[in-house]
Amino acid sequence: MSRVRPIPRSSDPAHEELGGYTTVLAIYGAATSMMLLVASRRGKLPGRFRVVDLAMFGIAAHKLARTVATDAVTRPIRAPFTDEATTAAETPVEVPARTGWRKPLGELFTCPFCLGQWSATAFVVGSMFAPAPARAVASILVVRSVSDWLQLGFGGLERLATGGDEK
Repeated sequence: MSRVRPIPRSSDPAHEELGGYTTVLAIYGAATSMMLLVASRRGKLPGRFRVVDLAMFGIAAHKLARTVATDAVTRPIRAPFTDEATTAAETPVEVPARTGWRKPLGELFTCPFCLGQWSATAFVVGSMFAPAPARAVASILVVRSVSDWLQLGFGGLERLATGGDEK
């Protein structure tokens, strides 16, 4: 016979953490629902999307999420929600804040997978209200992705050709 676990009280740190995550989730759900409702009422909600747009927005959402979550230049975006920690090798790394409202936002802003959902939503909804700017920004990120792939491929070929691990 299984026992039912009690619901955590508000003084329980685990409950407080869930509150922050629940709030972030509620904001996302409410904002997305509202934008889709407005798009529908204004006749901007497409019956279907072109495959080429979905591919472009998918690559762009991936690149935007990785850029915000991992690039050094976007550290100021993450900084209010992160703390610095040290790895076993004494290397400083960014980690989500450990407590309070900063924690769920720190988890969001340091996780490219988590940000991918928000980025994808921004591109798809953006394409309904401002298609040209949404496609322009997506195009920049897609071209950047292609550039990244070429840089990685070129670097790999250089290492193969020289037999070394140099950049």
